[in-house]
Amino acid sequence: MDLIRKIIREEVEGIISEASHKSQKLKRREGHRKYNEDQERRIMNIFNKLQGKYHDKSEFELARMAEKIFDKLENTKNKFFTRKLRGGGKERVSRDVYDSKNVKSSAANAEQIRTRVDQENTDIAAVARKVFPHHTDEGAQSQLRKILNGDRPMTKRVASILSDMISSGQIAVKKD
Repeated sequence: MDLIRKIIREEVEGIISEASHKSQKLKRREGHRKYNEDQERRIMNIFNKLQGKYHDKSEFELARMAEKIFDKLENTKNKFFTRKLRGGGKERVSRDVYDSKNVKSSAANAEQIRTRVDQENTDIAAVARKVFPHHTDEGAQSQLRKILNGDRPMTKRVASILSDMISSGQIAVKKD
């Protein structure tokens, strides 16, 4: 009798564990990324557009397509920005390319240059035109002033130009 109970108990436990394993597997397959309300609304808009286009696909396929399109749009959203050009034009710039060209200078190097430059006795507008030749005159001066005041980070290119101008005597230096 004990042997039969033991066999039945093992069989029941096996069936229960197999059922729970299948349900976990289904949960993993059904469980997709969690979205907030705004994201769900935007996905539903994409879904509705797809539903009008593809009548032969199931709702499940359309939902997956909508999620993929939404994810692709979200990933490319912050990769580009527009930048004003001299003369009134605009340019679309890749953030990755911009960041690779404009590497930030070390904080110690930037601070050393900031403390050495005498802003009161230096013609900031003339220096700014040399540092930022593609900016407008006012824009270049504003940009350089913000960098020298520490409101914007200093790039390695700007730091090297400023240090060259300091060493050649084109920029007034504070007396210690």
